Amino acid sequence: MPEGMKSPDPLPLINYATINVDYLLDYGVQDKNIGLESFNQSYGIYLWELFFHIPLLASARFLAEQRFDEAERWLKFIFNSAGYRNESGELQKIGDQPRYWNTLPLQQDNDWDSNTALATNDPDVIAMKDPMQYKLAVFMRTLDVLISRGDQAYRQLERDTLVEAKMYYVQASQLLGPRPVTQLTHNWKNQSLKETAQAIDGNFLPPYNEVLLSYWDKLAIRLHNLRHNLSLDGQPLHLPLFATPVDPQELQRQHAAGNGISGALNPVAAATSLYRFPLLLERAKGAVGSVMQLGNALQNALEKQDNEAMVLLLQQQQQRVLQQTRDIQNANIGILKSSRKAVTEMAASAEARLDHYKQLIKNGISADEQEALILRIAAQSLGLSATIPLTIAGALDMAPNVFGMADGGSRWGAVAQAAAWGIQIAAGDLEQGAGIHEVKANYLRRTEEWQLQQTLAEKDVVQIKEQLTGLDLQISMAEKQRDLAEMEQSHAMAVYQMQSTRFSGKELYNWMVGRLSGLYYQLFDAAQPLCMMAKSALARDIDASKTDHLFINSGWSDLYQGLLAGEDLMLNLQKLENIWLKEDARALEVERTISLAQVYEKSAKFNLSDKVSGYLNGTGSDTEEAKDGNGVSIHEGILSASVSIKTLALDNDYPAAMQLGQKRRIKQISVSLPALLGPYQDVQATLSYDGQNTGLANGCTAIAISRGMNDSGQFQLDFNDGKYLPFEGIDINDGGALVLRFPNANDQQKALLQSLSDIILHIRYTIRS
Repeated sequence: MPEGMKSPDPLPLINYATINVDYLLDYGVQDKNIGLESFNQSYGIYLWELFFHIPLLASARFLAEQRFDEAERWLKFIFNSAGYRNESGELQKIGDQPRYWNTLPLQQDNDWDSNTALATNDPDVIAMKDPMQYKLAVFMRTLDVLISRGDQAYRQLERDTLVEAKMYYVQASQLLGPRPVTQLTHNWKNQSLKETAQAIDGNFLPPYNEVLLSYWDKLAIRLHNLRHNLSLDGQPLHLPLFATPVDPQELQRQHAAGNGISGALNPVAAATSLYRFPLLLERAKGAVGSVMQLGNALQNALEKQDNEAMVLLLQQQQQRVLQQTRDIQNANIGILKSSRKAVTEMAASAEARLDHYKQLIKNGISADEQEALILRIAAQSLGLSATIPLTIAGALDMAPNVFGMADGGSRWGAVAQAAAWGIQIAAGDLEQGAGIHEVKANYLRRTEEWQLQQTLAEKDVVQIKEQLTGLDLQISMAEKQRDLAEMEQSHAMAVYQMQSTRFSGKELYNWMVGRLSGLYYQLFDAAQPLCMMAKSALARDIDASKTDHLFINSGWSDLYQGLLAGEDLMLNLQKLENIWLKEDARALEVERTISLAQVYEKSAKFNLSDKVSGYLNGTGSDTEEAKDGNGVSIHEGILSASVSIKTLALDNDYPAAMQLGQKRRIKQISVSLPALLGPYQDVQATLSYDGQNTGLANGCTAIAISRGMNDSGQFQLDFNDGKYLPFEGIDINDGGALVLRFPNANDQQKALLQSLSDIILHIRYTIRS
């Protein structure tokens, strides 16, 4: 290993890992035990995975699941926009600057690397060379978390959540800062290839980061909608003044289950419902089915929106193709017309040649040629006529020519010479005859040549006429094709105009997608509490821990406009039903009859009848306090008799040693009043629960007594009712009390109460394991 470099000590890392993740990923561990140079060594890739990629991947997973607290927690192992603080709450600084980065290479790299020309397209290799790339990616992930968290709060459509959404949007805007000014002009100077190749700094700048620039647009749209009382989709909002209160017990149970308070709020917390699980399951499935149906409608609208956009695009492309086809047809017509013009000129040339040869044949031998031929014949005749004079001359030369005294005088060669001249003249005559015959033969051959040329010219004229006819047909066909292309183009334009302006076109589907998106999320929000109520109802009947893993996340994904969120709810409902079918068992049904007179004599040491008579006769005190929740009192003419549920000792009926079950809850309570009733006289009394059990549904904390004989407070008692019965679900060892109140105790019901000898409670409860 080169001098001055150190390898990370694995022992501290292992020790810190055994403590918790916070110790392991602490900045001090990287700075003291590892060092910056270790991130660039052969095992540096593992350090990058440990201190950067694992937190980044975890934050991405939690962000996809919309668990924003966990996503922010893991992101802070890399980057914290508020800076990091020590145990005393002071900002940690490196030099004079606060420390915003928890990964050592990212904290110590503050400049962009100008030399990023690497022979690779691997983003991790490029980012490890220039960690500013990683810093930008983490910064954008932080913005995604803030915007997604704001969107989730925005969609809840409550005044408090809108303020929360604005807080996240403003925080993201402050992190982004002002939008950069994009210069559309350039200072490009034309350079030669040699100068560009030899330049130290490249002349080509990196392209704009369109993803980063889009964050300004996203935040601007969301803040505009918030400030103008619009929904996330731009629809007008009509919000109630106050939001629905959250059930504290549900928050506590979710927090105890390990999901955290925010995790409980992700799917809307359900209040205790009046209805039982089977009925709620049926209603929830119906609501979720509507969500799925609306989700399918939204998906179909999205598909049709894309199809309409694609159809319009195809129509536009078809317009351009047809225009190109029309231009090609016009060019072809031009070419054909030029060809016809050329062929017409060729026809004129052929006809001119034909006329010329006809004239030549008609005229035959010209006058000059005829005169030359006559002269040739005349010359031949003259040549023959010279034979006789030459012969005579030769004969005369043989006579002696003596003047004076001479010896000789005769030319003996004259005869031979005369014969030679005769032969020569005969040869010349023959040659002149041959020449004359040759000229005549040439004239004849020329005439035949002209006749051939005439014939060829006639053929050319016929052929060119046929070519002109074919060209005319081609031009006519091309013009028809052009007309057809123009007609197709006009038809395509009409279809495009109809497609782009029809009611059921792209604009309609754009509106439908926006409208369905808003309705879809509202219906999802309406169905989700039903699912949570079904879950809560099932948790009342079985072990709540068996349902805690369901409906942890809403299943809604903004990335895909919440599609298949209904299917996710339906899956959890099916799991609830499976758990119910598996875990539900028939309970032991127990009925216990309790006399309050005996309870009071045993626990409070007084006689019920005497106590009531004393109050009515004015001998008792209305300020007496009940002991251990057992007692009788009167106040403002209302006689009250209370009994503590624990005092009844219902759990002693079937001791725990019998191992029948530990979950013992009241099912129903009826009241009997042994007293004298007059004709047509009814009882006026209420039996109510006075305790801390907030799990009772609305309307299940009291009953009205009218008959006084095994009176359940209902017109008809039905144990199979889809609603919970009054007092159903109270533990038999509950710390509360049952209070029976008689109004008008000193007036209308005085005689009845004076004859009251006892108060009988018929308590029906169940035992489950």
